[in-house]
Amino acid sequence: MNDNLFVIFHRLNMKNLRAYVVIALMGSVLFIPFLGASHLFDWDEINFAEASREMIVTGNYTQTQIDFHQFWEKPPFFFWLQSASMHIFGVNEFAARFPNAICGILTLMILYAIGKRLRDERLAGWWVICYAGSMLPQFYFKSGIIDPWFNLFIFLGVYGWIRYVQDNKQLKWIVFSGIFAGLSMLTKGPVGVGLIGISVGIWYLFTRFRKFPNLWHILVFLICVAAPMTPWVAIEISHNGTWFIKEFFTYQTRLATTEDASHGGFLLYHFVVILFLCFPASAFAIGNIIKKNNVEQQHADFRKWMIILLSVVLVVFTIVQTKIAHYSSMAYFPLTFLAAQRLANIDKRWSSVEIVLIAVTGFVFSVSLFAIPFVLQRPELLETYILDPFSKEALRADAHWQGWEPVLGMLMLGCCVFTVIWAMRSRGSAAITWLFLSSMVIINISINTITPHIERYSQGAMIDFLDEKSREDVYTDVIGLKSYAQLFYGKRTPEDVNNPRFKAWAARTYPDVAEFDAIKWRSAYGKWLREGDIDKPVWMVTNARKQQLFIGMPGFEPRGNKNGFYFFYRAPQP
Repeated sequence: MNDNLFVIFHRLNMKNLRAYVVIALMGSVLFIPFLGASHLFDWDEINFAEASREMIVTGNYTQTQIDFHQFWEKPPFFFWLQSASMHIFGVNEFAARFPNAICGILTLMILYAIGKRLRDERLAGWWVICYAGSMLPQFYFKSGIIDPWFNLFIFLGVYGWIRYVQDNKQLKWIVFSGIFAGLSMLTKGPVGVGLIGISVGIWYLFTRFRKFPNLWHILVFLICVAAPMTPWVAIEISHNGTWFIKEFFTYQTRLATTEDASHGGFLLYHFVVILFLCFPASAFAIGNIIKKNNVEQQHADFRKWMIILLSVVLVVFTIVQTKIAHYSSMAYFPLTFLAAQRLANIDKRWSSVEIVLIAVTGFVFSVSLFAIPFVLQRPELLETYILDPFSKEALRADAHWQGWEPVLGMLMLGCCVFTVIWAMRSRGSAAITWLFLSSMVIINISINTITPHIERYSQGAMIDFLDEKSREDVYTDVIGLKSYAQLFYGKRTPEDVNNPRFKAWAARTYPDVAEFDAIKWRSAYGKWLREGDIDKPVWMVTNARKQQLFIGMPGFEPRGNKNGFYFFYRAPQP
């Protein structure tokens, strides 16, 4: 036995182990520190953290809830991760974001493993650096949104099909792909399976259905897709029937065909986001796409897969009417691969396109990094141009700037100028190393220092107020705006929402309604807080855009305002 263990240990490639340890340490340094430096952001971060908090409060881990009623917009996998993190670290910002930090570390290690198998350590290393050293890919691993895990599962689902084609249709890769496709659906919904299916379909169309799976393999794939979802769906159906399935798919359809949550945008929205906010990887990815690459067939095929996946993501979410930056975050995987492949092949000379793109995107990114903190520290520069009353008052918030933050933009601009000069002097490899290492560090410092200041303007006064009132025996709610902060930071309880006094009032007010669904219930509960026979004080929060509508509202007293948020008080009713 000891001899066998010695042989196994001896055969381990210690160089590879060191590489993974270094990547894990690098990811830990980039993604874990300062996770709790700012409040969670409305809507998504607070929404998801609240669903996880309610799992802990109720002990119900099979149903996703918001305001202690079923939340059918999202499946539960990510909330399981968050609630597990909250059990360990407490219900706070760090715990809500910690699962994505772990996802970031795993993602970098997976990219290295795939890149090394595909070609060598050079490609693998550049893929890791491109992902970790670009703006949005790094930023999302320090967030509390669903997409990092969702995207990883989609990518692994596509990778399973790539290996299936490369390895002469081995069934294990169909199983691999199906399981991760199913996990993507359990994380955010059917769009993950859709992106995988469209990408695979386009690949077979372009290759004239070469190595197309037989009927048995397709059936196995579908079974594996269903496997992660089946236990949860079975429990849900047994508890609630099939209505939630209808509501879930109705929501997904609406999301694809209408502008949801006030998030519309122009046609090329996601192309612009990827170009400028995935700096600097985006420039080299474009350089790869327009440049002919002479590589071995397997490497060339993987490149085609990545171009297909990138195109599918951008086209699909261009068609989708709702425009939110993280919708196209799945594109970071193929984008950074294309950049890494190009960088692994660059010796000295960059193409003129790459030099121009780095100059343009670097300039825009650096100037933005300088201008945002510079201008926000001098609100008088903007006040005459801003008509929106909330924005004008929010700019007066004390965001605790230290004054040095614009230097980050100046440093980034200097690095870009230095990089372009080196590249034009045919020192391409040195310029690339300098660019990505400097951008990785500057981006990380910027995320950790600037983001908390931005949060103070957008919602800080409201969060502070709700957090303070959560320590009192009162109800809190918002009026005239959409938010989940009153639930998470107001620490709403099941006893609040199941108040017998509210239920009796609802029965009198809505005598024709036999049973409230979740949406109607939330509407009725809000109306009770505003107009009903409440048994303890109510504090309402609105903003400067809506506050005039509620001044003089019967029963409400204005009790001050701060940074664009207005606070109203309603006394208990006899």
